[in-house]
Amino acid sequence: MPSIIDKIRSLGKQEAHYELEPRGGKVKAKTETSPTSKLDTDRVDPIFLENMFYDEPILGGGIIGWQMLIEDAGYKVYADKEKTQALIDELFMDTTLYEESVEKFPLHTCIFGNWWLEHIFGKKKHITDFLTVDAKIMNGFLKKYPGSDVVVVNRLGRPKAYELETRGGQKAQYIPDLEMSWRPWVQVTHTQLGLGMVEQAYRDSTLKENLEQARVQTAYDMAWKKPIVNYGTVLNPATAQLESKAIRLAQDLADPDMDFVVVPASEMNVQWPPMIEIKDTIINQLIYTTKLQAAVLQTPVALLLQSGDGENRATLEYLLDWFEIKFRAFQRKMKIEKIVKNVINWNESRDNKSAEIDWKGLKVTYGKLSEKAAKEFVMRIRRLGQVDGLINPTDPEIQKLVDEALNIVRSSPPPTRLPKVPEQEDE
Repeated sequence: MPSIIDKIRSLGKQEAHYELEPRGGKVKAKTETSPTSKLDTDRVDPIFLENMFYDEPILGGGIIGWQMLIEDAGYKVYADKEKTQALIDELFMDTTLYEESVEKFPLHTCIFGNWWLEHIFGKKKHITDFLTVDAKIMNGFLKKYPGSDVVVVNRLGRPKAYELETRGGQKAQYIPDLEMSWRPWVQVTHTQLGLGMVEQAYRDSTLKENLEQARVQTAYDMAWKKPIVNYGTVLNPATAQLESKAIRLAQDLADPDMDFVVVPASEMNVQWPPMIEIKDTIINQLIYTTKLQAAVLQTPVALLLQSGDGENRATLEYLLDWFEIKFRAFQRKMKIEKIVKNVINWNESRDNKSAEIDWKGLKVTYGKLSEKAAKEFVMRIRRLGQVDGLINPTDPEIQKLVDEALNIVRSSPPPTRLPKVPEQEDE
């Protein structure tokens, strides 16, 4: 029976528990705050995105492919009124708007998810040129105070200003649609920056890079094995002299230009590591990640790798048609007509002439991706005119669209009949 002293000593003490609770290697921190969107708070640094574009050949090649297609297809901006058309033509002739849009827009939207186009002002506050801004120095939207995640918005809930910060700490603000145009690739809310292709595939691409490095190292080790030199025996204990001799031997064995090496067996023993096989699981993981990158690039694997292996002709034609639909959507994301209208309206307003501009019929026509698409467009025009009677094929506007689709430049008025395009034969 415990004494009174033992009872006093035990007051306030708790029973000790020595059994540990089962737990993993990572503990999820508990938080009482509300959940936040990763698109608001957990974004990949643009420098890392650009480095991934540089390091990962599949992502880099696919993005460059998009850029080449956009540049090759091109676009033209039209308006019904001759005077308005003259202002549009003058804008593209005297500025770098076209070059910046077809060269930088696809690269920046794919890599960074955002395309920032600065409007350069000249005399009389006229917009006289354009320059794509390095996305790595764009802070994005103006915040309420430094370090805040809250964006300053206008009465419609859209960002009120864009903010740039150089590596030297200099800051600048830009008024949307006047001092700078901005185009996102994928944007969920008005106060979130665009999500690009590289960022969507960043985590899996990082895994792929590590697997690729392991595969390269394995191949290197298979081609140039590293010798393992054991020195010292019971009769000849290991000494500093033997160690130096073993190092020289290992260096000679590792030299591919060395013809032979002779060494007493009683002093040293040379072993080679076993041949390491590249497991199928690694190869399958690399293939899976490549397919995932193709999905993010929205490009069929056969087109991305420029190989039709494993695909029949019908499947490839279907994939090409589907890719053309996505390609046209990519072109339209540029929204170049809005930039043209805003800039011309601003410049004319400085001369008190904006009221004279008639924007009726403002549109952008984008080039066709393939000859097949161009021919199908012309055949569709013929069917609508000759069979269905829905349009007049001799209408000058229709003739103009046909010429653009077939890339025809005329020095005289077009004929009254459409050029005949042979029907495709079913195979």
